[in-house]
Amino acid sequence: FFFQAEDGIRDDLVTGVQTCALPIYQPELWIIDPKTASVERRFPTQPGVRTAAVDVARGLVLTASVITGQVLVQDLDDAHIVDRFGTVMPMVRNLELVPDRGIALLSTWTALYCIPYAGSCE
Repeated sequence: FFFQAEDGIRDDLVTGVQTCALPIYQPELWIIDPKTASVERRFPTQPGVRTAAVDVARGLVLTASVITGQVLVQDLDDAHIVDRFGTVMPMVRNLELVPDRGIALLSTWTALYCIPYAGSCE
């Protein structure tokens, strides 16, 4: 397991869990209890996740993969895929949420994408 934290966009309206990289052979996120540091449950997702963000108010988790080139929007309770956006390449870097607008900002090496997971980018 590998975890990497990076600086993100510095804006008080932007929130998210910063960059994490998960092993290709184990496409899952771990829901960890911060008090005990124990894994509460495993959350299946796509392979090659480079970054993830959680919209707690909507009960959604967004993941971006360097392998699939897609952003998945999944239900936080049961991991059901609610929506799918792709292809976002090359090389996914950071995923930041703007929850009051229902959008995610995804940066790659060459582009900045607006992902309208629960709103509009306009």
